[in-house]
Amino acid sequence: MSTIPSRGHVSIIMGRYLFYMMNENLIRIAIRNILLEDVQIDPVLLGKVGDNVAFVFGKGARQFLAKNNFTPEEVGYIVGRLNNIALDQFNRYDDDFIRSGRKFGLKPSTLKAMAIEETTLGKNLQNTQGSSAAGIIQITKPTLATFNKNLPKGVSYNYDDLLTNPEKSIEIAAHYIDHFLIKGKGLGNDRKAILKAYKTGPDSENYVKRVEAFKKFVDLVDKI
Repeated sequence: MSTIPSRGHVSIIMGRYLFYMMNENLIRIAIRNILLEDVQIDPVLLGKVGDNVAFVFGKGARQFLAKNNFTPEEVGYIVGRLNNIALDQFNRYDDDFIRSGRKFGLKPSTLKAMAIEETTLGKNLQNTQGSSAAGIIQITKPTLATFNKNLPKGVSYNYDDLLTNPEKSIEIAAHYIDHFLIKGKGLGNDRKAILKAYKTGPDSENYVKRVEAFKKFVDLVDKI
């Protein structure tokens, strides 16, 4: 005859189960990070920077990208921006891109590619060229002010968050893209049109090319 567990024992089991369920997402993230640290990404793309595993684009890595349909121009963008970036830096904000992407109906890889182009994934949250642009995916102070005026009453974002809160800055940029560009300008799912609208000015065509190359690379790494 089996013994019925005591109430205290049942409570412990239920408590552990609930703890697991509440932290399932954190566990998934931890497992994913462990896999990345164990270098599941194709070794031809990887090297070392100090003690950190990093993307190092030698001859083998360039050939690997060419075999995966990257043009020489795209390889140039990737090598120029991501050579020697540590994997932990490359994946640092992945969960924030996923969270904001889901919230505002955007592809996390697009947000990540924009962050690579804008700030090399947050190396500098403040623009170094004299602009007021700030955040992982740069937004200027006038743009944020215009955005806030067009948000529902009681909803607004703080410019200081762009400078000091990387995770919040991703949410602000994603909300702006969804509210102001996709819905406000009716751009729908036209990614290139969205990117061009985000980066107005003479460099917008090249901006689109670079972000598209980075997105292609992010998608490749995720697939590997």
